[in-house]
Amino acid sequence: MSTPRWPNTSWTPPLPLPADFDLRARMQRAQYRSRKVFPDPVGVMLAREIETWLDFAWRFGGHLEMAALADVVLRLPNWVEPPTTGGT
Repeated sequence: MSTPRWPNTSWTPPLPLPADFDLRARMQRAQYRSRKVFPDPVGVMLAREIETWLDFAWRFGGHLEMAALADVVLRLPNWVEPPTTGGT
């Protein structure tokens, strides 16, 4: 009796194409800038989310949403700490 060869291991699915260079560069700029635009916890979380997408989530899509996020982050002015009113 021969051992069945299922699933057929000779075929591998094609890998998705990585994000194009321009999108990756824009996302890296947005990742760096997100820490300057948003206060501490939000900026760090957003930077990590962008980094995670750049590392492996591009395989699942979402290119348009992430490009829109990068556009928003790159257009916003830097975060300025509100002045404190000296006193009690």
